[in-house]
Amino acid sequence: MDIKTPQNEKIMGMQGQKMTLEKAAYKMGRKVVGQKYRFCDKHPNGPTEPGEVLHVIDLSSYIPVNSHSLYKSSFMKGVRDEGYYGKGIEFLTD
Repeated sequence: MDIKTPQNEKIMGMQGQKMTLEKAAYKMGRKVVGQKYRFCDKHPNGPTEPGEVLHVIDLSSYIPVNSHSLYKSSFMKGVRDEGYYGKGIEFLTD
């Protein structure tokens, strides 16, 4: 399991990152797909398929509630643009 805690635009700005929340979500979605494949077949009892690698995206910490829908759709667009349509992605919103 891999837990991601995305930052909001204010925090990203303080870190010198100049991108919108939508763009950050899209980029994270694309990166998660590669991670799913990298985690496969690393350990004898570990995941053998990308869908067995659980990624939890914790939106409850820094992403404003009114931006959850936008974040999810941008994230999943990044995932789909990488050609992944499988399982193993969950969003934590509370």
